[in-house]
Amino acid sequence: MFQTEAARKQRSKFLYVVAAVAVACHVGDLVLLGGPSLPALAVRLAWGFCLALLALAAPHVRPAHFERVVTAAGLSSVGAWVALTVLTGGSPSPYFDWMSTLPLIVGALGPGYVWAVAAVGLATIVANALLLVVEGAALPSHLSWLSFSIAVGGLAVAGSKMQQRLRAAEQRAEEARLRAVDDLAVSEHRRLHAEKLALLGKLSSGVAHEINNPLAFVKSNLAHLLEQHGGGAGCAELALLREIVEDSQVGIERIEGIIDTLRSFARVDDAGLQPCSLAEVVDEALRLASAPLRPVAEVRRSGTDSLPRVMANRGQLVQVLVNLLVNAADAIAETKAGRGVVRLEAWRTDGLVVLDVIDSGPGLEPAVQQRLVEPFFTTKPPGKGTGLGLALSREYLKRFDATLEAQNEPGGGARFRLRLVPATAAQRSA
Repeated sequence: MFQTEAARKQRSKFLYVVAAVAVACHVGDLVLLGGPSLPALAVRLAWGFCLALLALAAPHVRPAHFERVVTAAGLSSVGAWVALTVLTGGSPSPYFDWMSTLPLIVGALGPGYVWAVAAVGLATIVANALLLVVEGAALPSHLSWLSFSIAVGGLAVAGSKMQQRLRAAEQRAEEARLRAVDDLAVSEHRRLHAEKLALLGKLSSGVAHEINNPLAFVKSNLAHLLEQHGGGAGCAELALLREIVEDSQVGIERIEGIIDTLRSFARVDDAGLQPCSLAEVVDEALRLASAPLRPVAEVRRSGTDSLPRVMANRGQLVQVLVNLLVNAADAIAETKAGRGVVRLEAWRTDGLVVLDVIDSGPGLEPAVQQRLVEPFFTTKPPGKGTGLGLALSREYLKRFDATLEAQNEPGGGARFRLRLVPATAAQRSA
């Protein structure tokens, strides 16, 4: 049973008190015996010494074994009480009747220790019954005492059982409270992270705008420089300069494309559903996910350029694909088996447009596969994943009647399948 360090120390103090009371009650023996009694004093000193030893050992006993301490204290008390009963006159002694209260005392000493209380109650009844047999008394003549002892013992066991249940309920409540506090801390951390991501999206739009202005200036200067030296007649230096300028223009155009994609991705898109080119959506998602993908995987695509438009929210569909591509890159990186492959395969079937994102990573474990779209569930280490990507993706897809499925590939890796509604079919149904 669960016991805190403070609770065990409190039990130890209680045992010390009981030991002191056991010895101090020798005054009652003097009254009953009519004078000093060395045997009675010896019994009480031995009883108190035994309880003191148990009190000394109690703080060092493991919680699971503390009931043994309580049982030992109870049984030693039964033995001492029987000895005092014999010394003070046997069954006519008040100790004979008072012995029935020992289960209640043990129940107070160790609340919730049902077996200890039951053992002491049974030992009390057996000891007194044997005492009656030794004295030659007929047990039927003591039925009232027997029924009283059984009733008191049963009441002590029932009370101890109730204490045990209350203590177990208290422990469960405390554990639930601690879990709730931990979950609240994790949720707060994730909320702060989500706010940082939202702020990052707003900042990226502003940064893209600021970069675009000087970039346009550089592009214009390069174009002007190219026009000025474009008429050079076979000069090697001019040809080299022209090649450098042209390469620079290509690089600038690529930077502009990334900036345009970033701005559109960061923009809050509440435009609703509209026909979208799947090829353009895939291009945009690949540009955004190029940083994590390029070092770990080769991207292969097929069928994405020859499909009809789909009805979707373009920005949200791009975000869904970015989440799938980044997850694919992370899965391949976990294998540490060199450069992997990410395949994008698209086709039309049963009136729907299907797009598969397939990676050569380790695949999905059954337990993980069942919880993929659960909010805040992630297999990534702290600080790398929020567990919101696939949950948000599912919500986005629901808005334009699309679905997302996940399964393992027979040869290894995972396949995420998007089923999208073609724009023509959506417009006809509308």
